[in-house]
Amino acid sequence: MKVAVFGGTTEGRVLSEQLRLHGLTVHVYVATDYGKEVLPKDTEHVHVGRLSEEDMRELLANDAFDCCVDATHPYASEVTKHIAAACEKTGTKLLRIGRRKLGDFNAGIVSVSDAKEAAAYLAEKKGRILITTGSKELSDFSAIPDYRERLVVRLLATEEAMSVCDRMEIPGANRICMQGPFSETMNYTTLRDYGIDWLVTKESGTAGGYEEKIRAAKRAGVGIVVIGRPVTGQGTEYTVAEAVQIITGKSMKEEPKEVYVIGVGVGSSDMMTLGALRMLVKCDLVIGAKRVLETMDEIPAVFVGEGIAATRYTEYRAAYIMEYLEAHPEYRRIAILFSGDVGFFSGAKDMLTTLSDTDYKTEVLPGIASPIYMMDKLRIPWQEVRMVSNHGRDADLVTMLRQNRYVFSLTDSARTVASLCADLTAGGLGDVKVTVGERLSYPDERFTTGTAVEMTQSAFDKLSVALFEHEPKRLDGVVTWE
Repeated sequence: MKVAVFGGTTEGRVLSEQLRLHGLTVHVYVATDYGKEVLPKDTEHVHVGRLSEEDMRELLANDAFDCCVDATHPYASEVTKHIAAACEKTGTKLLRIGRRKLGDFNAGIVSVSDAKEAAAYLAEKKGRILITTGSKELSDFSAIPDYRERLVVRLLATEEAMSVCDRMEIPGANRICMQGPFSETMNYTTLRDYGIDWLVTKESGTAGGYEEKIRAAKRAGVGIVVIGRPVTGQGTEYTVAEAVQIITGKSMKEEPKEVYVIGVGVGSSDMMTLGALRMLVKCDLVIGAKRVLETMDEIPAVFVGEGIAATRYTEYRAAYIMEYLEAHPEYRRIAILFSGDVGFFSGAKDMLTTLSDTDYKTEVLPGIASPIYMMDKLRIPWQEVRMVSNHGRDADLVTMLRQNRYVFSLTDSARTVASLCADLTAGGLGDVKVTVGERLSYPDERFTTGTAVEMTQSAFDKLSVALFEHEPKRLDGVVTWE
């Protein structure tokens, strides 16, 4: 059986993968290169480019498809009409995939029919506006007075999108070029950081991150304008599971979901293991803190080929990660990234504990921790070093240095190197040797050495690490640090 699937959407990806698992020949048609990127890399028949109704009619007739599935975005109404017309004229069976509407969840928002109506409504309001509806209708918002200053746009960094922003003279500071979907926390942070008063979005369903946007806006006290879904008039809409059942006569194949908890190393992508790189190119979702996710953009192409096409989700807290995974069951192979190694004062501990109560198949891929990296750089055997953390916690360095020659510690913006050295000086250990490591593994990596008393007035990167060395003394043949 041969099936044509239109749509570079999550639903299109999941459906085409399911049909292939059932042994069907599937041709996937997407409008853009981004639509191709969301598909599994081993998808055999992928066609990129926008098609007219005539193009669709010709390919359905010439390639003799048994069935056609419209899994395009719910707002791609013109494309949906073209697909329906082409199927009718060629006698091809058509199924339309729909997204669940959220009903009462939409209470307390302003509903409009299109971007022009949204712009007309906001033209009478005051305050900054976050536009999350893409670049296609962005020019309609130029009807808003002072739109160059008032509009903040979040969109993909495609040439087409940047061209629209350039023509509208939207300043670079008001362009947020990121790939979603985004968590409630990420949306909330964006709304607060940019001083947003109004959010404009589309009711794009769970797969489009709609719920997370609405929850964040309500939490931030931001006005919400939602552009309603166009009426397609194409009859019944099916879920992916229903479409699989209709086409194959069988249920969706539920493969076990895989979660890989990965330590990405000290900082630079050079510190990432080959095992981690091999896994990242296979995953369809990658989760981590903002700084950790940015590491992926530095990975040389020789290791990841055309790149890591997985969806990215910015979050590091276990509870929020699980909430996101439950809301997005379409992801099957997930990487959760943590800096350094997952076993050294890492958030991976909570993540692994949380995952232990689920059905996820979990695997850990270790990384290179900062103390290992730093000790090797300083040529000090790290098995002789007591390793502690003052990142979000307090470790008694005075006591530890009276018992150990070497103590390594993480720091943070509160427990800085200067404050730790002040504690040592107050405890009578101002002569302790301190070596501070900044920006480990990056080109501007730096090591600074001095005594604790000297370091009390020094400023370093807030995420610096430090090695404290207390030279032992011999009293009556006994080694002591007192």
